[in-house]
Amino acid sequence: MTISEMTRQAPVLSTRDTIRRAAGLIQGSEGAAVLVASNGQIVGTVDESSIARFLSASENLEEALGSPVEPLVQPSPVFVNSALTLREAAEIFGSADADMLPVIDERGGYRGVIYRSDLIGTLT
Repeated sequence: MTISEMTRQAPVLSTRDTIRRAAGLIQGSEGAAVLVASNGQIVGTVDESSIARFLSASENLEEALGSPVEPLVQPSPVFVNSALTLREAAEIFGSADADMLPVIDERGGYRGVIYRSDLIGTLT
């Protein structure tokens, strides 16, 4: 089995989307982060921790929630190829501090994400 069989679609934000939208998408997803794209390419993620830090440092919560996510984007440390085996994906999750990883095809095109919890559930 390869991870392409476990890949799921996940919401993707634009760098111009608001922190409110990012928080809402994270809340409705299975992970603690959401992918961010610019010009059609995945550029990183925004996670709950970075949102919490930003909001706690803000004087005006409503204004902060309306701010773009761009300053909070953390580069995605790893992209995984859709042809990887589950064991190879487990090795990557073992060294990556992420609960989901973007999946790309052999041409570098975005295919979706694989969640660590799905992988562990399948392996066990």
